[in-house]
Order: sequence, then structure tokens, then C-alpha cells
Amino acid sequence: MDYSRNKRLQPRDEIAADCLLEFGVELLRKHGVPDRHARTVSTELLESDLWNQAGHGFHRLPYYLSELSKGEVKPRGRLRREIDSGLFLRVASDNFGQVAARQAIDLACERVGQAGACLMGWRRFHHIGRAGAWVWRAAERGLAAILFVNTWGVPRVRPYGGISPVFGTSPIAFALPGAQHPQMIDFSGAAMVEGKIRKRKNRGQPLPPGCVVDSKGHPTLDPRVIYRHRGRGSIRALGGDAAEWKGSALLAAMDLFAGLLTETGYADGSNVQGDAQRVSRNGALLIAFPVDAFVRPTRLHHEMQQYMAYVKAALTATAGQQVRFPGEEGFRLRQQRLAKNRVPIDPTVRRRLEKLGRERGVAWERR
Repeated sequence: MDYSRNKRLQPRDEIAADCLLEFGVELLRKHGVPDRHARTVSTELLESDLWNQAGHGFHRLPYYLSELSKGEVKPRGRLRREIDSGLFLRVASDNFGQVAARQAIDLACERVGQAGACLMGWRRFHHIGRAGAWVWRAAERGLAAILFVNTWGVPRVRPYGGISPVFGTSPIAFALPGAQHPQMIDFSGAAMVEGKIRKRKNRGQPLPPGCVVDSKGHPTLDPRVIYRHRGRGSIRALGGDAAEWKGSALLAAMDLFAGLLTETGYADGSNVQGDAQRVSRNGALLIAFPVDAFVRPTRLHHEMQQYMAYVKAALTATAGQQVRFPGEEGFRLRQQRLAKNRVPIDPTVRRRLEKLGRERGVAWERR
């Protein structure tokens, strides 16, 4: 397949959002997942697709079910407190990452009420999905929240000056409570997240320039190179040619604070067997505290609105172009898709899900 030039995107498939949600719930239940946990996982997968972060969306469900069948996820697993000392906590869980993360955030919010703040480590959670989902949940309760996340699994990102991958595509997320809804910023230290690369691989589409290098460090548009067992390429860190070292430094910080500090580890490939990753794990460090410890919430909301207007008023190079505040576009798409009850889904992902549904007698979309 020729990846040397950009191609027009194939038409996207769509499905009713509520049908996709219930399909996920029922399919997970058929695999022995309790209803409340099945609904949590399916809801968070749908939210990722709604927010245009399909790399954490329903494309993950077949992998989750495979890990579940191998006993690598325990759908009745409980959140365990490994360290509990005042405002400091460290927790672990064998349940789905979304279930564990929701429980951890709720515990952290409770601890803020008791101790005034919370610093919480998450040790080797199953894949937690969007980091922004969890700081958003804390901000809905009036808290400022920062979440550092690392990846224990297959390394995907090269360090500055190197050509072989050593980092995961680790994200960081921030959220503050707002007047109508939280203001959330969530991004990875990689030039492009793995889920979006996989999506282009599935659709036979090239990558944007400057995101990936092959095993010899040469730029490539071929998304397949980062999935090769031998001669595997790497994703570049954020920053481009002039400042890739900054993205590399950010990813190293994620491993130090979310990986080593929580005793999760880092993406050294130790959980890889042959061509397959055994199971994706995340370490995280959560910082949460009430905003009214520093400023009245109403004043913060007012100044946030002024600040966002100031940023968006910046001059643009193209007439009619609009500056968007970080996180604004994802929220706009979510609201738009919810209003229409339609969510885009990759045709390859749809075929896989339909097959899984047929195997378990779960209907796909009821139009």
C-alpha cells in the first residue's frame, strides 16, 4: 500500500450513540461483567468517541474482552488501599481501568473533604481511557485536579536523540470547575497518540508528516511501522524538529511521577509476549484540592471566562479562522453528537464489534 502521499479520508460510518452504549453494556454482561461495571466501561468508551478521542473509544472493547477471557481483568475486583495516611493514598485494582479510576476519583474527592487535599497514586490500573474524564469528574465536585499518567507496556515513543522507542504515549490532564461545566485540558506527550495511528492503519491512510520514524530514524507516513515486532519504528515526542526534547522530557516526567513513584513501572516491554502486548496498564498520580482554598469559585469562573475570551481574540493568519481554547473543540463535538444521537465509528471497528455481537447473540444497531 502506498503511504507516500495523503489520500482522501474514506466516508465514516455512524451509529446511534444510545444503541452503541447498550450494545457495549450487553456484550460485557454476556462476558460475565456485573451490570454496573459494564455500564461504567461502556459509558466511558462512548464518551471517548463522543469527545473525538476514538483511540480510547469502542475500538478498545475487543481488546478488553480478550484480556477478560484470559483472566487479566477481574470484573469483580475491588479497589485496594495500599497506602492510606492522611491526604496521601495509593490504590490498586484488577478491575477494568474505567471502573477503578471512577472509584479512585470518588475516594479522592471524599478524602479532600476530610483532609483538605489529596495526593493519590494509582498502581498498575488496567487501561483507564481518557485521562481528562477523571479530572473532569473531580472538577464537577468543585475541585482543581491534575492527573499524571504513564504506560506500563509496549514502548511507542523514541527519546530525544534516539531512534528506538522507550516511552509510552503518556498523557497529562488538568481541570478546574467552571460556571456551566469544567474547563479541562488533556494531551499526550507524543506527537500523535497510538489510537489515532491505529485508526489510520485500519483505514489504509497515511500519517501526517513529522509524527513517526522508521527503525532507522527516517521520517515515514506509514502507520504500520510502529506495530512491527522486528524493525519497529517509533512515534516522535511533542515539539517537532526544534523542540522534540521538551516532549521527551514531559514523557520522562510521566514515568518518574506516575510510574516509578507509584511502583507501576514503565514501558520497557516486560509485559509483551511475542507480537502481542499481554495487557495495558497505567500508573497515575492525582493531585486534587478545593479551588476555594485559593479563590472564591464565582471570581474564578468570571476570570476564566475573561481569560478564554482574551486567548480566543488573538489575531489569525487566515480571515475567518477562529482560535479555539484547549478542550473546546472536543466538548463542542460531544454536545453536537449527543444532540444528534450519532457517533462516528471506524468501519473496521464496526465489523469487529458486529462479529463479537453475533458470537454472543447481542444485536448491533436498532435503527
